[in-house]
Amino acid sequence: MAVEEQIAMAEAFAENQLWDTDKSQPSTYRVGEAAYSLASTLKLTLQEATFSRRGTLVVSAAIERLLNALGAEGPLQRPERRRPER
Repeated sequence: MAVEEQIAMAEAFAENQLWDTDKSQPSTYRVGEAAYSLASTLKLTLQEATFSRRGTLVVSAAIERLLNALGAEGPLQRPERRRPER
């Protein structure tokens, strides 16, 4: 989505959160190659849009959106397991 939409999504996310006032530590996480290609330019893109140092809000809002979409689809179904035929 466009950076303006990402910023709006992040700001809406931030408005609905209860924040811990204690000093937090930087977050680190591992992502797959496809996710990395999407997120690798996020810092620069947000700096250019004068929304720097708030990339965590964008990522958090996107994850929340994904989880809500998955939740709307209903419970996850356990895949059927079969032993490979020999």
